[in-house]
Amino acid sequence: SYRAEQAEREERAALDQALDGGGQAVWQYDLRTRQWRGSPEALRLLGLDWREGAKPDLGIEQAQLRLHPDDRDATRGALARLLDGQGTADIGFRVLLDDGRQRWLNDHVCLLRDRGGQPQRMVGTLHDVTEQALAEAARWRSVFEQSSDALLLLDDNARVVQANAAQAALLGREAPLDEGTPLADFDTGLDASRIGALAHGQGGADAGGTPGDAGLSLDSRWLRADGTPQPVRLWL
Repeated sequence: SYRAEQAEREERAALDQALDGGGQAVWQYDLRTRQWRGSPEALRLLGLDWREGAKPDLGIEQAQLRLHPDDRDATRGALARLLDGQGTADIGFRVLLDDGRQRWLNDHVCLLRDRGGQPQRMVGTLHDVTEQALAEAARWRSVFEQSSDALLLLDDNARVVQANAAQAALLGREAPLDEGTPLADFDTGLDASRIGALAHGQGGADAGGTPGDAGLSLDSRWLRADGTPQPVRLWL
């Protein structure tokens, strides 16, 4: 209808104005041409170079190179799920800047379809949430380090990311375990298959976990610094 066409033209004009320098951190990805375009403010937040007067068009692969490596798969997965039917998504990720700093961004993304219902464009609005993310990380780190419970953070390969002082005390160690230490180096109660299930978030039947009010629990043994086994109950 005429009204629908007029509304679509007005929407596109407003988006073009924002992309051309309206002060908002807005980006658009054309699913037909596979071309990504960002406003000057969006490019600044992403740490991408844009000179005055240059047309800020580039492929989405170049834009995604700025994402922190640990956040790329999750971000791509969220965009893929958006294409599968969700209308909007809020995606959080980090970008790596040339000076070595990280910037935390929140991206509110909308999927726009053509009149036939086919996905046509993605439009996103970026917000810098670095200050809030750093404050939250500092609070979490304080709770983690000061907890009287033995806390252990593992990566997807069941290697230590962080361990607190209480965990070191439980093992009879003066200092927490080094980052990258495999769980198998000190856990003698879980076999390789159960450790692998834990590493991939399969704490239930695959890892032999027992459901409870506080989450899943596993009984195991940790090897103390003096070589003696320490029975432990792991809460996941």
